[in-house]
Amino acid sequence: MIKTILISIAVISSVFLSAQDSASVASKNPEINTIPVSDSISATDLDFLKKKFDLKDVALSADTTPEFVGGMKQFRKRFFEFYKVSHSKKDNVRLYFVVEKTGYVRNYIAISPNKKLNKDAETAMQKVFERWKPATIKNQAVRYLMVFPVSTETFIEDNKEDENSKLQNINAAEIPDLNYLKTVFDLKGVVSKADTAPEFPNGMKAFKRKYFEAIETLNLKNNEKLDVHLYFIVEENGYVRNVTAVGKNKKHVKEAELGISRLTERWKPATINGKPVRYLFYFPLVSKKYD
Repeated sequence: MIKTILISIAVISSVFLSAQDSASVASKNPEINTIPVSDSISATDLDFLKKKFDLKDVALSADTTPEFVGGMKQFRKRFFEFYKVSHSKKDNVRLYFVVEKTGYVRNYIAISPNKKLNKDAETAMQKVFERWKPATIKNQAVRYLMVFPVSTETFIEDNKEDENSKLQNINAAEIPDLNYLKTVFDLKGVVSKADTAPEFPNGMKAFKRKYFEAIETLNLKNNEKLDVHLYFIVEENGYVRNVTAVGKNKKHVKEAELGISRLTERWKPATINGKPVRYLFYFPLVSKKYD
């Protein structure tokens, strides 16, 4: 009986020491997998968080880390909707928060020497209400400590990437006024080349005929040349929603735009891999006869 008790005590002690060893390893390696390796939780920050958060059962690493709907870039986008981008690129604010087993964020705090920036970061986090997919260990949801370096510079780079991705299917060499179009059109998902181009009912000849029937006669002065660049987007549903014209003569520009608005026909949309896409149409109006 005594031998059995001693063996039980030894087993319990072994389990307890194993748990202590695991905790020790975790505290010595507090890096978060969802951020770059160079960004980690400092020992000073961790000591501070222990005083502010309930860190019971909180993981610092997991088999799968928490996922925000749309990824971390989307999280940054939502966060910076409420955080002042005018702040310095080097704010050095570290935002910590716990993603609970339910996927909700219940604890968050910002750490930096600047109290105002800390408050701004915490206020922004409070307004991001989306539910995360929780972290898991052995397929079981766990509480997870996230660290988010608040970097205005990273957010600006995100925007540059988004802008470039919008234009990756547009041949800039074929669009003379692309920089201007960026300011007046939403070019997200727009292409200028596709497997099949948009089709007007009965073809392009029918489009040209109807278009020039729809515009007023453009009176040209002596030696004046008609030089207007007309742009419009044929949407995925075949309708034209965005129209603009570029040229020196304002009257010609206005009339060129009105000509498109007077056409009610629905196009057959452009397609890539069999799927309809938004298509940027460039239609130059020059001093020549269209047939």
